[in-house]
Amino acid sequence: MKNFFKVFMIVLQISLATAGLIELIHYLNGSGATMSPYLTGSSAVVFYLLGIRNILAFNKENE
Repeated sequence: MKNFFKVFMIVLQISLATAGLIELIHYLNGSGATMSPYLTGSSAVVFYLLGIRNILAFNKENE
């Protein structure tokens, strides 16, 4: 169950980062973004970094 929760958190962080990136692309295309481009860009970077960090920690833990 603990591994399921960790995998779920990794998937959640990557999906939130992708949503932020998509929102930033909508803003750059001028097609009605709903949030600030600075907020979406920074949140995408943060969530991608957290996801990568958790992937590396998960892999190290399972070795």
